[in-house]
Amino acid sequence: MIAYKTLQAPEEFQDIQRMEMLVWQIDASEAVPGHMSHILALCGGHVQGAYDGDTMIGFSLALPARMEGRWMLWSHMAAVNPAYQRQGIGRRLKMNQRAWAIEQGFTHIGWTFMPLMRQNANFNLNVLGGHAYTYHPNFYGPMHDSLNEGMPSDRLIVTWELENPRVIAHATGEIAHLSLPLEIPALLTHSEAGEPEIRPLDWHTCGEYLTVEVPYDTLTMMRDDLPQAQRWCYAVREVFTLAFERHYCAIDFVTQESRCWYVLRRQKTQASNA
Repeated sequence: MIAYKTLQAPEEFQDIQRMEMLVWQIDASEAVPGHMSHILALCGGHVQGAYDGDTMIGFSLALPARMEGRWMLWSHMAAVNPAYQRQGIGRRLKMNQRAWAIEQGFTHIGWTFMPLMRQNANFNLNVLGGHAYTYHPNFYGPMHDSLNEGMPSDRLIVTWELENPRVIAHATGEIAHLSLPLEIPALLTHSEAGEPEIRPLDWHTCGEYLTVEVPYDTLTMMRDDLPQAQRWCYAVREVFTLAFERHYCAIDFVTQESRCWYVLRRQKTQASNA
């Protein structure tokens, strides 16, 4: 049985550094030191571990942050040992984090993720019910770990509204699927050769919803054809920037027959400014 606990003892935080090195294939100089994780916990943050017996097999680390004029919990890191992935451990870590944040009076949690990663996009938007309306090109600068080497560190910021009805439904296991139109215009799709293909749109007449396609298996593409993966990164950057400037928001992620798309919806309160 996997056990979860909030970390407090100084020696427990050293396990987090070892987990970082395992998951991201980095050396100690690039990992967050254990003493820093300890300080974050002492200064109002939330640091938790998932354990199989005495062995840490997952963790999350979050700290208070002030963004867009409000206090929120910023989830800086969360990871699960690759040997234990796809067992619901990541979801449980996020649900524990949500419960702790609500107890402390937070209403939102935010974090970043790589837009081209299907698994993360599905987890953040579809499984957890988060949304994204902020895109940062090359957010962390050059990165040299096994998951980011050779790619710009572009990131979407997830906003997780903890008391949003859809988030509550997902937290209680009652997945709230969105009611979407059958036909949604594509802002980005792929050519027969698998290259990104940006579709020209008339922003004054396009509808409430748009889709943005991303590669189904970006990690394999990065390994086998890094220039193609880079072209996808730049295309995704372009279309998200255009859409977010016009008040669209990424609200869901859909996977079907080895293809996958973000679903964007124009925010109604700002639609008149688009």
